Amino acid sequence: MFKLYSSGIPVGTFDDETIGILDVFTNNYIRCEEDKPDEVFIRKYRIAPVYWIDRIEELQNRIDSADMEFVSENGEVFQKNGNFWCGRNKMNPVDIITVDGLITGFISASRDIVSILISDGFEDSTPLKNFEKLNEHLYAVEDKGTFMVEMHDKIRLSTRVFIPRGKNISPVILLRTPYGKERYTDNLLPFVQRGYALVLQDTRGREDSEGEWIPSKFEKDDGDATLTWIGESDFCNGDIGMIGSSYSGYVQWAAATSGNPYLKCLVSIVTSGSPFVDLPYKGGCLMSGTLAWAFAMSGRKIDPSRMMREDWDELLSQRPIASIVENGLGEKVSFWDLWCKNDTNNDFWQSQSWYDNSEDMRDIAVMVVSGWYDDDNMGTSEAIDLINEKMFAKYRIILGPWLHQGNNARDINDIPLGINAIRYDLDYQYFNWFEEHLKHKSEGTVKDVEYYNMGTMEWKKAETWPPEIINTPLYLDKDLNASGEYTEYTFNPDDPAPHIIDVSSNEASPPGDYQEIEKRDDVITFTGNELSEELSVTGDILFDFYASSDCVDTDWVVRINDVFPDGRSVKIAENILRAKFREGFIKPRLLEKDEVYRYEIRMSKIANTFLKGHRIRIMITSGAAGYIFPNPNTGNNPAFELEYRTAHQKIHHSEKFPSRVILPVIES
Repeated sequence: MFKLYSSGIPVGTFDDETIGILDVFTNNYIRCEEDKPDEVFIRKYRIAPVYWIDRIEELQNRIDSADMEFVSENGEVFQKNGNFWCGRNKMNPVDIITVDGLITGFISASRDIVSILISDGFEDSTPLKNFEKLNEHLYAVEDKGTFMVEMHDKIRLSTRVFIPRGKNISPVILLRTPYGKERYTDNLLPFVQRGYALVLQDTRGREDSEGEWIPSKFEKDDGDATLTWIGESDFCNGDIGMIGSSYSGYVQWAAATSGNPYLKCLVSIVTSGSPFVDLPYKGGCLMSGTLAWAFAMSGRKIDPSRMMREDWDELLSQRPIASIVENGLGEKVSFWDLWCKNDTNNDFWQSQSWYDNSEDMRDIAVMVVSGWYDDDNMGTSEAIDLINEKMFAKYRIILGPWLHQGNNARDINDIPLGINAIRYDLDYQYFNWFEEHLKHKSEGTVKDVEYYNMGTMEWKKAETWPPEIINTPLYLDKDLNASGEYTEYTFNPDDPAPHIIDVSSNEASPPGDYQEIEKRDDVITFTGNELSEELSVTGDILFDFYASSDCVDTDWVVRINDVFPDGRSVKIAENILRAKFREGFIKPRLLEKDEVYRYEIRMSKIANTFLKGHRIRIMITSGAAGYIFPNPNTGNNPAFELEYRTAHQKIHHSEKFPSRVILPVIES
């Protein structure tokens, strides 16, 4: 007999004759009569139980003859890590659980849930033991139905409510989403089974909700109105927590800035941030890397098939930029037109920045989860900045070696992230956070940070982010071997340097080896000497530099790379800044020809130990094809510009212009 658990709750049973699946509305198992039962379980719980049970004999034979690694008949690579054999070199691997060398089950982890298929009686050999207290009483689910909830301006949003059967009043978990609320039911009903009411809502203009879909524009007021409606409902005890990832992280922070008294805690996962810091204008540059998302969200319902194209390179090269969506989809998309029209941080964008409009935000309990290669990395940086600025008393931060999808790979683009890159406890962390801050109301402070070091490939703990560091400058001329007073290159907007990206994947910031790209004439590098000892960098790297251009505007694309002894130049952190926004995003200031200006670029977060024999490299260019639309260097709105000018750029490094990178170093 095998049992399947999802987020610690048993949801399926498997024996030689029958397959049972949990009916959450009665808390009883019913016979699964599907011809292809694995399709049901994959859709609900992201694992194919029958497929893996049928493979036990083959996999056991491989394990019996292996030492620390084996390759399956299907070409999957597994490496031993204690009692687990962990999948490598693929996304979303399923790992093998063993006891005394014998296969007892399988585990599939993701950003949102962890599913465990285990032989009955071996549960204690898995992370399921974390959930023992949470599972002391499991409720059946009651569906109270869908309500059209009125917002402040009378627009009504489709809102579905589930409650624990037989429990009249409960704390509430709220998820607001533009992706269709029904997509999240299976993942989040375990909250109801554990004694919470659950509210799922389609955001304005999406699915069954009324109104116009303009990303981010209405989320503060709509979140506030929704929280008040829930707080005054007969099923709510007055305490609400919010959960969600990406856009559903954004809506949490937007709602929190309203100061609504019913909101007590957040679980913010890979949240998006301010419009000109994170997206759609990262560092003031319109992101082409998010166009797949815009395509998928162009209708009232999400259509992921619109992201899958083989002609992205050709499409992204069309001009003017503003016409690309209509050319690619055959129809206009109103929010894309608004994005293109508003190319400075004007009132349209400023009202959407939860970070800049947080004066009314209360001290609530906040859990933050993100990764070094999350393309919304800067949104999480803003969230942590708010935690620090407002001196929140209760927070937990988890920062891993992850993409936006998170916790689903140990290797990306042939870059090994380490055997410990995937965690088996993220879903438990979410549940436990709500237990602590909605049910048990923990007293005192909670200050807990866990982060993954990319060099040593191990998890670290601290009380703050960043931990205690020493800001250590490395000067381009003295420490990174720059020669002369400046280094120059030419940037042609019609041929920008590539950014390592697969646009269809909707992952804009993956790790990668940039050594071949660094050979281009429009890319310059500054490389330190081989390190004689380890150097651990943890936090936000700052690039403080002087540059000039012969154009009135241009872009600076900067990466910090870890250069391996074999020549690999692996991106550690990066960011972008449009030159005219050097003094802030609200009032752009064009450049004077060949005038030297000072710039500061805050890089994406990182924890990395540069190992002995490695070198630190600064990589600078002015384009990132596939990631941002190139600057035409004319000073005009790039979305409508047809004229492109070649820019002659100089990075200055002298006693007069001391360009430097400032590393947040942890003393060993």
